[in-house]
Amino acid sequence: MKIILFANSFYPVTLIDSLLKRDMVAGVIAAQELNPYNVRLEESVKMMGIPFRRFSRSELSSTAMQWIENIRPDMILVFTFGYKIPGVVLGIPRLGSYNVHFSLLPKYRGIAPLFWQIRNGDLKGGITIHCMDGRFDTGPIVSQVSVDIYPGENQGIYAARLSYAAVEAVLAAIEIITNQEPSSYLKAQDESERSCHKAPSIHDLTIDWSAQSAAEIVNLVNAANPACQGAITMFRGQMIRVLEVSLAMLGEGAPKYTPGTIVFADVSQGIFVQCIEGEFLRLNVIEMVEGVISGFRMAALGVRAGEVFESFNTEVINF
Repeated sequence: MKIILFANSFYPVTLIDSLLKRDMVAGVIAAQELNPYNVRLEESVKMMGIPFRRFSRSELSSTAMQWIENIRPDMILVFTFGYKIPGVVLGIPRLGSYNVHFSLLPKYRGIAPLFWQIRNGDLKGGITIHCMDGRFDTGPIVSQVSVDIYPGENQGIYAARLSYAAVEAVLAAIEIITNQEPSSYLKAQDESERSCHKAPSIHDLTIDWSAQSAAEIVNLVNAANPACQGAITMFRGQMIRVLEVSLAMLGEGAPKYTPGTIVFADVSQGIFVQCIEGEFLRLNVIEMVEGVISGFRMAALGVRAGEVFESFNTEVINF
């Protein structure tokens, strides 16, 4: 069995290692553009001694296709790859081409499915392995595995758990594909259940203190960490990134302020912020010009009760 993987993040590394131990990996392809995630992928794959290539979008139907044809893989696996792969490439392997998607398709088709699941407060997600048909996330399903999303879990932690669960899921799918007729296991996606999401915009990442509940802000912050570098708010005229918050309880008689206002700041207890409906959040980790710091350090830098976090005005910047 020879498999070529298309990947563009660090999450498939555990799967690649497992497939390598079974002598199944013939090569790994990543996008041409460098990012911190595919650079780590490249380093790990090369350390394993696996052929690694980068191709641009325009090269997929030419140089990349020739490289793949020379290897003559039995299967293509796609795991976090942003380019649309041409049908002529998908048709090369004798056993077909399959995508590993981090949602229970047809829900959360498209880019950044984990961001949207966590931001929406879902408590259950999973992994879908499906045939690729030239469109994004629409082909018939080989298998699905449900994986709970724990309350308070950020995107990075959940993605890491999914990457481990994907090993067993993919190995089981390979066994099915190798030994059964497609008609016995392929299942069409239920289009009545479909949802599709785009990549998060600057607006999607911005905390709206006047409208979002404390729980919604927690979900947003967790969804944005680390892939989106945190949720966005303004403080003292600078845009800052909020990386970790938690729901907080203040004693009876605590003063009520405009949402976004710091109601308590202490070097031993941290920063507490007013939310709508009389709720409060504790800021645990933020990124400022001064660096990534804790709420305790923020208080030590002189932040005081009465200062206000404001929603970032996305209309003044064209992203």
